[in-house]
Amino acid sequence: MRWSIVLTVLSAASGAASADCLTAVQLGDPAFVVIEKCGEPQRREREERSRTNAVEMVRGGEVTAQLPRQPLLLERWYYETSLNAATVIHLEDSGVVKKERLRRE
Repeated sequence: MRWSIVLTVLSAASGAASADCLTAVQLGDPAFVVIEKCGEPQRREREERSRTNAVEMVRGGEVTAQLPRQPLLLERWYYETSLNAATVIHLEDSGVVKKERLRRE
């Protein structure tokens, strides 16, 4: 019985943090700040994409070097806020670019 009370309290605290996550997180926040404000997400989706343009070093009108393109890291972090809703935080290269609330029907 003692453990169930502790788990219930932890669950409630986690749900409260998730509910405030949409307003607490700002665009541009790094991933570690999202974790500080919202905790670990219940689910993560991760995808790597190629960048569309290469980085070139130009000196005196001539291309002197072409830097390798690093893949773009896209992530979606899901925080359950209730049985019918979730907050989704979209990150690119570990920075917040979009946040939204999804409702299930």
